[in-house]
Amino acid sequence: MSKKVKLEIAFYKAKYGGIDDKFINYFSGKEGYSHCEVVMSATHMVGAHYSGNGVNHFYYNNVYNSKYWDVVSIEVSEDKYKAFCEAMIGTPYDTLGVALSFIGINQMARNNKVWCSEFCALAYNASDNSIIRDTLIMPNELFVTLMYLGGTIVKSTAGSDLDKRGDSKQEIDRYGRVSYGKTDKSEEEENANSANKAKELLNYFTKEVKRHKSKKEGNNG
Repeated sequence: MSKKVKLEIAFYKAKYGGIDDKFINYFSGKEGYSHCEVVMSATHMVGAHYSGNGVNHFYYNNVYNSKYWDVVSIEVSEDKYKAFCEAMIGTPYDTLGVALSFIGINQMARNNKVWCSEFCALAYNASDNSIIRDTLIMPNELFVTLMYLGGTIVKSTAGSDLDKRGDSKQEIDRYGRVSYGKTDKSEEEENANSANKAKELLNYFTKEVKRHKSKKEGNNG
């Protein structure tokens, strides 16, 4: 029998995010989350994000102590998720897929692109025999599923807390990520970017609903 290993997935609290985060949380279960990433270490996660060029490495001071994230730990059969995450680096973010998921349209055919919770579900599936449905799954649904399967929320006192990092050279975005060097973006510009991303999702949503409705009416005609 293979030894069980821990897989940890961090869930971002939508209340700290922008309009797009609140939109995702509101229309996908209202558990309080809008994004998720696979934890590699206290300071390193891999995830799929529209602002991070799809699947990428993201670095933090200490995600376990961050007010922005809840980390769910769950036992899996193997640690293949690490190799899976590395192999997926550079995979584009599926903006259209996540928009269509709100109306239950399966975009599995777009397997060359992923969104955050789809990526995390695939990472889980790479390491366990209990397969989580990876299509149409949103962060809130993935959180509930992992907790149902025996996951627990973990916190750590190790490392430095994001709010007490004490390093003036480090800049963090609304996700608590560490970026090296100064950023020229003001809070107003970040909020405008969030609004634009939310508008982008809504535009995709509206366009595809009309397209599928028109196609359905054509088939019935």
